[in-house]
Amino acid sequence: KAEQTAFRGSGSDGAENENPSSFKETDAITLVSASKTGYEFAGWYTDEDYTQQITGWSAGEKTESITLYAKWKAATVSYTVKYYLQNLNDTASYTEDSALCETLTGITGENTEAAVKEITGFIVQNFNQVTIAADGSTVVSIYYDRNIITLTLDLDGGSGLSLLSGLYGSSVTEPDIPVKDGYTFDSWTPSLPSTFIENGTYTAVWTSAVISATVESISDLEVTTSTSGNIITVSVTDSSSYTDFVWYVNGKVQSDETSSSFAFDMTELDDDVYEIIVVAEKDDSYYSAEVIVKKN
Repeated sequence: KAEQTAFRGSGSDGAENENPSSFKETDAITLVSASKTGYEFAGWYTDEDYTQQITGWSAGEKTESITLYAKWKAATVSYTVKYYLQNLNDTASYTEDSALCETLTGITGENTEAAVKEITGFIVQNFNQVTIAADGSTVVSIYYDRNIITLTLDLDGGSGLSLLSGLYGSSVTEPDIPVKDGYTFDSWTPSLPSTFIENGTYTAVWTSAVISATVESISDLEVTTSTSGNIITVSVTDSSSYTDFVWYVNGKVQSDETSSSFAFDMTELDDDVYEIIVVAEKDDSYYSAEVIVKKN
């Protein structure tokens, strides 16, 4: 008489089983282990609660069909973690950094334990761990966006663009030259980087605007000029010989200025060229001199 053997068990789908599906009463059967990708075989049992293990039977011991249950234990398998970095030219796309790729191991059916890497200039996006597949095909993909780098421009009293920003690794475009009354922009300290790498503050370096003066003596009144930053001082030569000094700037009398010298501050002035005239008395005669001042 031929009897049937039914093989079942938790996770039995996909298992390979070389045991016979039928036997005779006179057959002695030694059960062999089944196999399944991602699992370790833990024995054959006669009940689905896995309390009665069986390894086979002798001739004449089994006279009826029997159902056997395979017990499985989840095995340790590999999975892959890949890291993708945001591109510069196409910020909507990402490229895998193969040097960061990792192969990890975990238990079939459990969650992965992919770890975030600290990557200079990048910030990780949110991601989820996934269930580990038995066949080792599981891949966890982690994406990173580029940081926005900010360069703060300290204009030191000048006016112009105060911030530059861009994605990590992108090129820095030099801003328009800032302006400051009475000064010429010289440079940034420290020097602006060519690439956005890290946040930083950069201070404008200024030099006093160059002032030049052309002196024209009228009626033999001689004057000298000297400059300090944005201030030009006009002084009458042999001042002890003259009295009643009167100073004019662009034709307007400077009522507070009555000495033999006049300090003219061009820092806050809008025009680049000014006419300074001084008139003084000597022996009942009046003498004058003209100074043309240019702010370059």
